[in-house]
Amino acid sequence: MIPFSTLALVARLKELVRPEDTVIDVGSGPGRLALPLALYCSHVTAVEPSPSMASLLTEQVREHGIRNVTLVQATWEDARVEVGEV
Repeated sequence: MIPFSTLALVARLKELVRPEDTVIDVGSGPGRLALPLALYCSHVTAVEPSPSMASLLTEQVREHGIRNVTLVQATWEDARVEVGEV
């Protein structure tokens, strides 16, 4: 079950994201924010250093058929990502 605070945060972020936006989710974990936001924007770059969390994210992306999420498996300091709007 997703905690209410996550649902409230996703609802608030949806208000800020436009269909043409690129979102960067730093410390994305298994995708609690990245995956729902991917439904409302052009692309999500998920930065996640943990191999186990990155694996879970990849599994969720595949399971749900989400095609606009890119995983960058690195720490934020080492990640090479394009600039995003959100």
